[in-house]
Amino acid sequence: MADKKRVLVVADDLGLGVRIRDVLMGIHDVLVVSWPQLALDLLKLGGRWDTILCEPRPKGLAPKEFVYAVSRIAADQAERIVVLDPRPSPSGILRSVEATTGS
Repeated sequence: MADKKRVLVVADDLGLGVRIRDVLMGIHDVLVVSWPQLALDLLKLGGRWDTILCEPRPKGLAPKEFVYAVSRIAADQAERIVVLDPRPSPSGILRSVEATTGS
């Protein structure tokens, strides 16, 4: 198996964040945050991820606004954002991470 990837999940729906974490746990290192602003703060502090999974409507920001905000902090990280389907399947989550990380 390839090295574990670092995955940041931005999901204000706690149930969704937990489901995603459960799908990826053991395969990748996963951090779930419930506020887009917290994700932005982590990026400002130098946090970097192989994939950033974002729910379709994160609190307070449209997905395009979130991508723009990330690009202003760390352009390379904006390229790693995947906006999830409203009801992502486990296989869809895995495909999203693998496609973004180049595994």
